[in-house]
Amino acid sequence: MSQWVAQRIGRPVIKAFNNIFARSLLEKGVPKGTTGRIALPVAGDSPDAKATVLRLVDDLGFDPVDGGDLDNSWRQQPGTPAYCRDLEAAALRRALAEADRSRIAEYRAE
Repeated sequence: MSQWVAQRIGRPVIKAFNNIFARSLLEKGVPKGTTGRIALPVAGDSPDAKATVLRLVDDLGFDPVDGGDLDNSWRQQPGTPAYCRDLEAAALRRALAEADRSRIAEYRAE
């Protein structure tokens, strides 16, 4: 879907903030280096645009994690282990890497 949007608008799309609850975004940002800091993935095809959003995530009090290109942004969508779980950076990287498209229905059931 994100690729489709990028094609339609003719601009880079950076996927971020889709896998955090609004309350967590509002209340759980903390300074860099804080134990338990929540990490957020950022996916996109434009290195410059993605770098800007990675900095924004950090400025808002979350650890930025490079979620790869837009083709892999499904790894941070509903029904994946990384979705809305308030994970620290190492756990988020594992969740993104371990996501299996064929198991999305199973993840959602959990």
